[in-house]
Amino acid sequence: FGIEAVDLDNDRWVDLIVGNGHVDDFANEGIDQRMPTQVLRHLGRTFSLVDPSSNGPDDYFRINHITRCLISCDLNLDGRVDIVTTELIDPAALLINHSETDHRWVSIECVATATERSAVGTRVQVVGGGRPQIQTLDGAGGYLGRNEPVLHFGLGTWGQPTVTLEVTWPDGSAETYRDLKVNTRHVLVQSSASRR
Repeated sequence: FGIEAVDLDNDRWVDLIVGNGHVDDFANEGIDQRMPTQVLRHLGRTFSLVDPSSNGPDDYFRINHITRCLISCDLNLDGRVDIVTTELIDPAALLINHSETDHRWVSIECVATATERSAVGTRVQVVGGGRPQIQTLDGAGGYLGRNEPVLHFGLGTWGQPTVTLEVTWPDGSAETYRDLKVNTRHVLVQSSASRR
C-alpha cells in the first residue's frame, strides 16, 4: 500500500521503505493480516533489509501493521526525510528519521510561474559529484496520501559548501541555479535564475 524511494541517510543512494498489510482478512486460514514495515538500505548494487532487532524493544519496525499509506516529509527540517504512515486499525504513526549521518544534503521546493504553481513535472539535476542525481517533482504519494512536494537530494561527502542545480520547468524552460548552500532547503521560483 505504500512504498517510498528516499535517501534516508543522505549517502547519495536511494533507500526504500515499504508499508505492508493484507487487503483481506485471512484469519480463518491462519494468516495474519498484519505485516512488517520494511526498510531496505541501498548499498550500491544491492539492497539490504534493515534488521528491526537492531532497534529498541518498542520500535515501530518490530511490530507488524496493516499499513495503508506512506508519506515522506522532513517534518522537523533537519535534512533527514521522515515518514508518516496511516494504518487500517491502529493510529497513524510518525517515524522521525534519527539516522546517524554527517552526510550533506539539499532540499528543493519548486514554484512555477508559467504553468500551475505546484510545478508538478519539474525536473531537477545536481551538477557534478560523479554519479548523476535527477529527480522529478510528482503529485503522488501512497494510497490516499501525498508526499511533501519537496525534492530531497542526499549529497554524501560532497566537498563544496554550495551546489549547482539544472532545473527544467513543466513548460520546458530551463534554468541553472548556482551557489545554493548545502544542508539547506531552498525555494526555487521559475524565472529567478539565469537561463541556460
